[in-house]
Amino acid sequence: MPYPVAHGFLGATVIAASPADDSFLQNWKYLLIGAVLAIFPDFDLLLAWGLRLGDDWHRSFSHSILFSIATGFLAAVLAGQARAKVAIIYIFAALTHPLLDLLPASDLGVELFWPFSTHRYQFGLFEYPTFPLNPHPKYFHWADTLAGLFRVSLRELALFAPLLLCVLLIKRRSVRRRSEKTLQDRLQEHEI
Repeated sequence: MPYPVAHGFLGATVIAASPADDSFLQNWKYLLIGAVLAIFPDFDLLLAWGLRLGDDWHRSFSHSILFSIATGFLAAVLAGQARAKVAIIYIFAALTHPLLDLLPASDLGVELFWPFSTHRYQFGLFEYPTFPLNPHPKYFHWADTLAGLFRVSLRELALFAPLLLCVLLIKRRSVRRRSEKTLQDRLQEHEI
């Protein structure tokens, strides 16, 4: 199960790579929205623990395509950008979470097609480090868990931060070339 660092960077990368206008690159707020949308499905852990609903709640409805669509549209409206193009970009940022959670082997899987199916899907392409996350003091070993989470988060940072930076640099270069071309075209029009 990937952790918030991987999810956040991947959601921000989707925003950075989007074909939306250049304001998405100029304003870090949009990258942050993408990161939050990609992390948000794990709020179900709070339901599972806080309301003592059980571990089966994790990766259920909040990891579905329908939930990603709903949160993407809601984010666009709340951000004051209720345009279809922006909503679709936010939906893709939200979808990175369940899609990333599909990849590793897991005891839970992801209810990708909830509410139409409660089947839990997983590809099991690789093992991902897991830690005891039961907040009950009897089962929760703080030092071991925090040290393990820190190590995994550093690995996720090393893997996903360069991806975001590469996309930002490529997009910035593309934006710069477009503006230079526009400037050259305007200068040529005035010379004629």
